[in-house]
Amino acid sequence: MCNVFSFLQESAGMYPDKVYVVDKEKEFTYLELYNKSVALAGLLYDKALKTGDRILIYLDNSAEYIASFFGVLLANCIVVPINKNLNIESISYIIADTAPKLIITNTVFMKRLQQGKADFEESNMIDINRMWEDKPVYNPDLTSKLINDGDSPALILYTSGTTRMPKGVTLTHKNLTANTKSIVLYLGLTEKDSILQVVNFGYSYGNSLMLTHTKAGGRITIENRTAYPIKVIERIYESRATGFSTVGSYINILLKQEVLRAFHLKYLKYVTFAGESTSFEDISKLKEIAPHIKIFVMYGQTEASARLSYLEPDLIFKKAGSIGRGMPGVTLRVVTEDGREAAAGEIGEIIASGENIMKGYWNNEEETKTVIKEGWLYTGDLAVKDGDGYIYVKGRKDDIIKHLGHRISPVEIEAAINSCEHVLESAVVGIENNDEKQIKAFVVLKNGLPDVQDINAHVRKLLPSFKRPQIIEFVNELPRTSTGKIKRSELRKLNNS
Repeated sequence: MCNVFSFLQESAGMYPDKVYVVDKEKEFTYLELYNKSVALAGLLYDKALKTGDRILIYLDNSAEYIASFFGVLLANCIVVPINKNLNIESISYIIADTAPKLIITNTVFMKRLQQGKADFEESNMIDINRMWEDKPVYNPDLTSKLINDGDSPALILYTSGTTRMPKGVTLTHKNLTANTKSIVLYLGLTEKDSILQVVNFGYSYGNSLMLTHTKAGGRITIENRTAYPIKVIERIYESRATGFSTVGSYINILLKQEVLRAFHLKYLKYVTFAGESTSFEDISKLKEIAPHIKIFVMYGQTEASARLSYLEPDLIFKKAGSIGRGMPGVTLRVVTEDGREAAAGEIGEIIASGENIMKGYWNNEEETKTVIKEGWLYTGDLAVKDGDGYIYVKGRKDDIIKHLGHRISPVEIEAAINSCEHVLESAVVGIENNDEKQIKAFVVLKNGLPDVQDINAHVRKLLPSFKRPQIIEFVNELPRTSTGKIKRSELRKLNNS
């Protein structure tokens, strides 16, 4: 069946009494959450919803979110997640764009909507906690009404919107099914696997983690205290997670916590990185602490349902810095501006094709045409291939720094700065200063110890002169999108203000 609800349905049939989700120390079996999702679908059917109606889910990572996600799909509706960090203006924009019939939320988030005067009637909001307390009637016959059209939209994920209003990426059941099966295959996931989930379900990365572990019959332990890295480290050990997935900047933060020891990672079989680049130094340090862990560097986009490529763990050092090659079912190319295949070492744009590529942007045919051309997704990421076909990302088209005749990736400079012991994270942009093009680094310190001279001395050992920043500014934090990506455009504006 090409319907994402079947992931939960099949796993609940095979492992009914197995723990599926651990949320705030409470355990839920597969059968329990399956029954709750079916009960929610029954409530939605009672509201006379139609196939394809949009339903917003405004919840933090939780068992309630998972049950709501699958319940909406069982009702043949489309899930539209709302990130808890979005402001009311962004939420109102998504409401206007998708015209949802209902919002599934809880008491706390419902008050946020009401206080912010979001343009939505309270009568069309479902308090999921109250619904569970009322114990709605479970109707197993609902599964017979499940649509099996793989081309039907299942999910609309809104992009970060670093420079413009976010776009709704429309993903079909076929898109999500193809991507999920491929990831389960190359990670080798089974019902014996478990993950400590720190990535938000409303992101393509977090959604993918939820779907792959549901498909495999694994366990998901939810951890929302990412602002407290020591708590996350302790929970990795306590939950006995076999897998942990995060982004490069967060693993950098975890590795700089003095409490991190090998025993915290003893149960982990693998770690995956995606969403942003991960420094070679951090990968090396992680392998030094826990040599047994398989490290998967992955690359993808929301428009691709999540993943496009991965680098095999045994090549993590031999092909350092590479995102690998296309994952099963995905074809990747690197093409020049005139559309020809880039030669080895020649920079070009990554384009992709496969069943995981989105249907398009919701209500935005014009933008869809700018990125989907003749069946290929134009990612906007610049890269080079080596002689073996492995791909190395050099940065976004808009982020590449042109300096002294060179095209420089800010990611490489950031990796050098971040490897400084007392640096927590950094972001690098190209600026105009007194009519001169320069490289500027915004740096967040771990404990305020180093000065500009210390960082310059460190960077001089790692980078040629033309890649070294001319200006270093210390900041308390870096501006980020709702999905955690650095807003380089905001940093460029900050320099000009």
